[in-house]
Amino acid sequence: MNPRAYPGLKRWLAEFGDERARTTLAQMGIINTAGPVVDRYEEAGTPDNSSNLATNSTVKPAVKQSVEQSSEQAEQESQPSTDDVNQLFNVFAQESQQLQNNTQQESSPQYTPELALNTSDPAIMHDIAQYAPQLHVYLAQNPYIYPELLNWLASLNEPQVTAVIQQRQR
Repeated sequence: MNPRAYPGLKRWLAEFGDERARTTLAQMGIINTAGPVVDRYEEAGTPDNSSNLATNSTVKPAVKQSVEQSSEQAEQESQPSTDDVNQLFNVFAQESQQLQNNTQQESSPQYTPELALNTSDPAIMHDIAQYAPQLHVYLAQNPYIYPELLNWLASLNEPQVTAVIQQRQR
């Protein structure tokens, strides 16, 4: 649910994550395309505990039934319902959106035309380019701008920025 989770991690979780993670990712449109993960021992036909229990003739039928029912009940209790998953997804989505809105509100006011014109910090220039497009024209005038960022600004084809860049090249 983390908005910064990269696509590779989401694909990995869709393939190898627990049922809750796979269900949440499926609701986001990310599914495991490689098929289910099969345990090596099950592939080889090695019996697990439940098949040992079923084939053991010394176990009384009532005990077998009780064990099977308790394991089924435990499995059902451990699986969240679809409503629970949807509700959890909605809560995470709302919290994520609220966090993103708060981050944008906190970061936007700190970027000013003066900062865009005068900063020599590449990280600040990058953030201004990414989060404050209204300051691109000031950023293009910055004498400390690094060449890759100037080329990126030129690729945006913003008329005012293009004019500033052409003036810089004279």
